[in-house]
This record gives sequence, C-alpha cells and structure tokens, in this order.
Amino acid sequence: MNTDRIADLLASRAVLTVASSTVLLTLAFVGVAVVVEGQIVGDVSTRLPVYVLVFALGFIVSLLKLDNRNRDGMQILIATAGIGTVAALLVGLATEGAVYLVDSPEALLHRGLIVVFLAAGIICTGLGIWGVRHWREFVGPNAYTRSKPANDGGMNDAYK
Repeated sequence: MNTDRIADLLASRAVLTVASSTVLLTLAFVGVAVVVEGQIVGDVSTRLPVYVLVFALGFIVSLLKLDNRNRDGMQILIATAGIGTVAALLVGLATEGAVYLVDSPEALLHRGLIVVFLAAGIICTGLGIWGVRHWREFVGPNAYTRSKPANDGGMNDAYK
C-alpha cells in the first residue's frame, strides 16, 4: 500500500472540503447582506421551490442517517428538521449571494467586503469542522458541567 498516495488523497479531500465550505459560507454571508439591505436580484419566488427541495433533501438524508432503534424518535425528528432548515437557509442565502455577485460584482469588490466575507467563511469553516468533530463532548454524558472549586485553589489540577 502506498502511504504517500493515501496521504495525498486525504489532504486533497481536506483541502477540497475546506475550500468548498468556505466558498459556500462566503456566498451565504453575501446573501445575508443582500437580504438585510433589501437588494435581492430578480424574482425570489422562482428560486423558492428549489430552497424547499433542498430542505426536503436535507431532511430525508439526515433522517435516514440518524434513524436508529436505540435513539429517541423525537430527538431524531428535531435534529433532522434542524438539519433540513440549516441546509435550506445556507443554500438559499448562498444562492442569493451568488446571484447578487453575478449581477453587480463591483459592489462588493470595490469596497473590499468580499475579503471580509471570505475571512468570516474561513473562520466559520474551521469552527464547523471543530464542532462536527467534538459535538459529542457537549451533548454526551461526559458533557461539561460546573464543578465545585477545589479547596486547594485548583493547584492540584496543574500537576496532573
């Protein structure tokens, strides 16, 4: 087995994941600005059915992945509804941002806002990857709980 080839493949997948997620989040941030400023391009009602389809796809895929007899059905339903909603919002806002950038690219490029949105996209990508890898630490039985302060002022913890 060629370990260099495997390492290159994993690195390229990681770069592709980070790059695509950063672009998607950057466009979504542009979309948020477009919606807040009321500068939506064209008729959004023509794109709305696609956003509903994205919700449905996110809902059913996550439902099929999360469904398990050992899990609480209500938690699965809430999680899948949340995943579908986030997917639809992310794709919808990214689409609105992309349509706006195609229609008037000078608006964001001239003011340099696209660089700020790109930086925010990179930061959110990092936080998202970290969150996916560590979410169990916050919801599991070993989740962070406030403990009583030690009588020694916490000095024993420094030596562990």
